[in-house]
Amino acid sequence: MAVPPINDFVGIEKVAPRLADQIGDTVYVVMRRLDGVHYLMRADGSYPIRAEIVEVGETVPLGTTFVGIALLSWHEPEAVEAQLLANGRLRRTMKAAEMPGVQDTLTAVCRAIAQVHERGYYFDQNTVMRGVSGMAAPIPSKTAPPYMTVTISAINDRLPPRRIDELAPSPILGGPNKPSLRATSFASERA
Repeated sequence: MAVPPINDFVGIEKVAPRLADQIGDTVYVVMRRLDGVHYLMRADGSYPIRAEIVEVGETVPLGTTFVGIALLSWHEPEAVEAQLLANGRLRRTMKAAEMPGVQDTLTAVCRAIAQVHERGYYFDQNTVMRGVSGMAAPIPSKTAPPYMTVTISAINDRLPPRRIDELAPSPILGGPNKPSLRATSFASERA
């Protein structure tokens, strides 16, 4: 998948700090990069305890973070499975962290993708690190499927499920620009 150029990086540079100021927590802007996601920027809110899980400039395997799941939601089920199975870095990460096998991971990713299809964003707690919650939404693109996301990262107490309901109406967090549901639910194909 070729990554389109970033047409409005200046706009994105303004939105991330504004969102971080508004919510008080950490906001990342991330872009798809081959079999991973690349962290372009981070904006920190005013809350003193931050959930800085990755560094700006870091690339992590697709499918292991909120961001990767949000981007994978725009792929057909076969492409998601092929991507996860072919991702050697993902398998090495899973083995090093003593995570469940690829099939268990694929099942969990498929459930998460169904959430993105239903809500327009992915939210979970303790996925990337114990005690940390995250929410990721694809940034709509006029010329291609989404290749960038915005993510909120915070300690669990700052980002409980009820707060997600408050944040979700924002267009950049899955509000009016929710991805359209495919004719067949991704989750039902994996069940």
